Amino acid sequence: MPNGGPPRPEAWAAVLASALGFWVVMNYRPPKKELVMMDFMNNYLMQNKVKEIKISKDRNSEVFNHRADIELNDGDQYYMILGNQESFLAKLDHI
Repeated sequence: MPNGGPPRPEAWAAVLASALGFWVVMNYRPPKKELVMMDFMNNYLMQNKVKEIKISKDRNSEVFNHRADIELNDGDQYYMILGNQESFLAKLDHI
């Protein structure tokens, strides 16, 4: 039945593929770049370019347990792997 029959499986595959492609495009975020402490302090923090810092546990590492996600005023995003959360916070307090 060309008219009024159920849709062919090929048509569903195309619809699902295009929906998946649309979802990937809409949810894509460029990967964050890693910073080291000296670059972070000199090039971003001391120049008042930092909007927000979020510290979280890094489950991917057994040695370095924390990660700082850094958002700049212009929207760029970076991260730093922290050896010690308290040491990082102490360095921020001395500024």
